[in-house]
Amino acid sequence: MSHNYLFDFYTYIDTRLNTTTSQREIGGSAEEQQAFAKGRRDALADLQRYLDGNLHCKLPRRLQKKASAYITASKDKN
Repeated sequence: MSHNYLFDFYTYIDTRLNTTTSQREIGGSAEEQQAFAKGRRDALADLQRYLDGNLHCKLPRRLQKKASAYITASKDKN
C-alpha cells in the first residue's frame, strides 16, 4: 500500500510544478517573484529526481511500470 502514497506524491509534485508556473506571489518585485518561483520549481524538480533515482528502483517490477507512467507524463508536460 505504500506505493499508493508514492504515486499520490508524484501527482502532487506534478500539480505543484504546474501551479508554480502560473502562480504569482503577493508582494515583492517582479524579479523577486520570478526568482522565488524558479527556486520552487527547482526544488520540486530535485525532489522528483530523487524519488525517481532512489525509490523507483525499489518498487516491484509491475509497479515500476505504473510509476514510469506517472514520471513520463509529468516530464512530457514540462
